[in-house]
Amino acid sequence: MRDQAIRQIKYLLFSASIVPALFSGALAYRNNTFDLLDFILLFLALFIGQMGGDYLYYHFTKNHTFTDDAHTKIFKGWKPLFIDQIKGLNPGLVAGAVCIVIDFFIGLYFFDKLGIQVLVPAIIGLIFMTLFTPLMKLGLKELVVFLTFGPLCLVSGYFALSGIFDFYAFYLSFPLGFLVTVVAYLKGAKFNIKTINGQQKVVKLNKPLVYALSLLTYLSIALLVYVQVLDTRAIFCFITLPLALSVVRVIKDQTSDIEAYLWATVRSILNLLITGILLALIIIYT
Repeated sequence: MRDQAIRQIKYLLFSASIVPALFSGALAYRNNTFDLLDFILLFLALFIGQMGGDYLYYHFTKNHTFTDDAHTKIFKGWKPLFIDQIKGLNPGLVAGAVCIVIDFFIGLYFFDKLGIQVLVPAIIGLIFMTLFTPLMKLGLKELVVFLTFGPLCLVSGYFALSGIFDFYAFYLSFPLGFLVTVVAYLKGAKFNIKTINGQQKVVKLNKPLVYALSLLTYLSIALLVYVQVLDTRAIFCFITLPLALSVVRVIKDQTSDIEAYLWATVRSILNLLITGILLALIIIYT
């Protein structure tokens, strides 16, 4: 069951790039600037960018052997997709470089279409991708994840599809950013594992952070409805609140069973995916 949960987390984590792409496409569709080729290229750019970040993180943590890395604990043995098929001494570095090159060529397409302005989000994204590991070591992981998969992805994604930098996209990025940061924290939290009464437990989680991010997700949706950035139908997104509460219930005690913790992480990703899709549909049909 533990391996099954880890496998699901591994694939579902790509929701972090898929949902911003869907958001951007929804905004473009609503404002009559949607182009299928542009959307496909944006989708690939965000997806490949996330993969590239994973490969470089794998390389710079010496194949996930750093003692303060969650991958040495309950995610032990975790490897990025396709890494075993890449031969050589530094497969993570090679794969990360290939992802950067592919995104570079996609960037050239948008540069030709939109001009020099496209370089700003592209350069910021590249900086976050390459410097993620040192920033993580400085304790800035959650902030970087929030900024990258929230405002940066959504604002730059909508710009790629419309040619417009829009505060509307910036405002909409907040609930998305909070949701993805919950996922990032649960997967990469700095915790200890201890055996208590014959069972392995997760201890020393930053529970207030998860509580705050979960609360801010739904408060931000309510606030965006109140200030009329979102249609009132966005309140339907609160149907995912039980998913968020189920995650909080698992980690509320001083210790958490490892298997329960892993499935709570799965539910946090499902919350990101479902809430993101609901918001995208609401954006399209309002």
